[in-house]
Amino acid sequence: MRPNFKIEAGKDSWVEIRAANVNKAMGIQHIIQEAFIADAPFLGGISIGDSGADEPMHSTMNAYNFWSVVVGNTVQNSNAKIHFPSYRVTNGYLKDWANKVAKWQAEKDEE
Repeated sequence: MRPNFKIEAGKDSWVEIRAANVNKAMGIQHIIQEAFIADAPFLGGISIGDSGADEPMHSTMNAYNFWSVVVGNTVQNSNAKIHFPSYRVTNGYLKDWANKVAKWQAEKDEE
């Protein structure tokens, strides 16, 4: 099955990835790695949690290490969210990143 998730860059400079559940969201790593620039600036806090959770888990690490821990083709049937607050990067940068991942997803959908 192809991954089923969406990525949005919000007006408040957040990028949101919706996946089926936290475990599935943790499988998004390889998908994102293909579209993400490995030497990206530090992104600050990253929260990973179920969309219904009051307090998502939080972790802070550099972007490369995060992508080494988070992705794959296991993102199916879920409602998890991954948020990237961009107080250390520009909203335009995150939108550009989200567009790269969306383009990669579209190419995979065509396969």
